[in-house]
Amino acid sequence: MSELTLAWVEAGITKSYHIGLTMARIGRDPARCDLVLAHPTISGLHVVIYFDSMKQSFWIRNMRESNPPMVDGQSLSKGERELNVNMAISLGQQILQITKIDIDLPISPQRNPDHVYGLQCPNLKCAKVSPYERITLVCPWCGTSLAGAASSILPSKR
Repeated sequence: MSELTLAWVEAGITKSYHIGLTMARIGRDPARCDLVLAHPTISGLHVVIYFDSMKQSFWIRNMRESNPPMVDGQSLSKGERELNVNMAISLGQQILQITKIDIDLPISPQRNPDHVYGLQCPNLKCAKVSPYERITLVCPWCGTSLAGAASSILPSKR
């Protein structure tokens, strides 16, 4: 199983978080984020870290242009950046360190046609799954915000 491990210090305590084949939304808002950080300089939904099965690597995407993260000292104001071990990610004044990346994907989503991997639209009338390769801020079918969407691994509808 592919996994990325983040470590940081919060209130004098070293903490860690593991991200697998699903994506992790990181920020201060518990309603929109998988990893919630308390520092007031962090945006409600600051970044998304996800595994790109085509490229077999983890990536970070900025979700807040007015408060961009710093990745190894470089501002990520737009777009995405590939992540590597020992990189430092600054979200406001909170620094996250990538301490470990294991890439071991026996079956990628592209090689397993029996499953769909992505975000399930929270609109119950739609509920379609957006593949991670096409993740945007809104559902491409109905326009509902994907900020509160659940990561999904579902059987395909063949």
